[in-house]
Amino acid sequence: MLKRTNRSWGFFILVCSLFYSLSAGAGDRKCFHQWFLQPDEDCALKLDILFVVDSSNSPALNEVRHAIGEKIDGFLAQLRPHTDFHIAVMLGHGSKSEYTGRLWHAARHPAVLRSLSMSLSTIRGHLSANLAAPAEDVFSDGGQEGLYSLSRALDGDKIERSRRHGFFREDAALAVIFVSNENDICAPYPAGVTPVPNPNGVEAAAKARDCHGITPGAILTRLKRLQGPRPLAVSGILYNNLSTASHVGESEYGYGYLDLIGLASGLSADLADANVEAGLSRLGDFTSSKMPLMTDFPLKRHHVNASSIRVLVDDLPATFSYDPELSFVHVPNPGQPRSRVDIRYCRKSMPCPTPTPTPTP
Repeated sequence: MLKRTNRSWGFFILVCSLFYSLSAGAGDRKCFHQWFLQPDEDCALKLDILFVVDSSNSPALNEVRHAIGEKIDGFLAQLRPHTDFHIAVMLGHGSKSEYTGRLWHAARHPAVLRSLSMSLSTIRGHLSANLAAPAEDVFSDGGQEGLYSLSRALDGDKIERSRRHGFFREDAALAVIFVSNENDICAPYPAGVTPVPNPNGVEAAAKARDCHGITPGAILTRLKRLQGPRPLAVSGILYNNLSTASHVGESEYGYGYLDLIGLASGLSADLADANVEAGLSRLGDFTSSKMPLMTDFPLKRHHVNASSIRVLVDDLPATFSYDPELSFVHVPNPGQPRSRVDIRYCRKSMPCPTPTPTPTP
């Protein structure tokens, strides 16, 4: 059993804000200063690990899901010592399934596997059972709507349900790992690419029914809103190479999933590689590298004048990008443990309303 610790990731993330106003010319322009302190190097992390899996019943996919349960140690070994991790499984089901956006577990096995109360062998056994024979969704060709299911999982009622089970913790980093041998049904296909034919016609009906607004960009936005400044890692075990992707049955390059992983600057392991343990180890190392430093910093004010933003990391100017929809500043090189990140910015000046003339008597 892993060693308990009273230190938590959230305890060490100190977020402070100082606000001030400056006069600029004839009008007032509100400007602000927020500063963030990166967590200490030896603090214990909280990490939620979510496997979003294609639940289709195919021999190749069954083998991969089984291997993930048996070889999860390869992933966990890459995490920092004393990481307080929770593991859960979600099925790629569409709107007609009762399991959409919910944590899945096999009978007599828990939905959330906890490192502080379970040994690694116990976690391995429960995870293997939860991945071994997941319920299928006949309305999504077995369960190939991972993007839709994850999107629904971020709805308020579903979030609260998961939190009652101990997942999507409000002080934990999040790692999302997609597992599929096909594209996502809601995937946007590149121009000139013809989808692999679906003989029963289910995928076309599911796409028409469920995929409005389900895009990689929209889902990443929702994930970032959920996490705020807490770390987020998105990865997957998919066919990620057009030259090695299987062409047996409906197997296909992981369109949709790989688009989201790319937008999130994530990492994928090739499903064509038979060494699942090595792939899990790479994904674990990637996930560990994303923790515990913050890279996305939420501004407390919206309607920001992007040209006014200035970012310093340990008193040195740093490169950054600004997302006006989320009002987040992304800093790709945010320093080291205990580094201080200072962000100064001003809101856009608001035009004064034109007074309504007083009617002449």
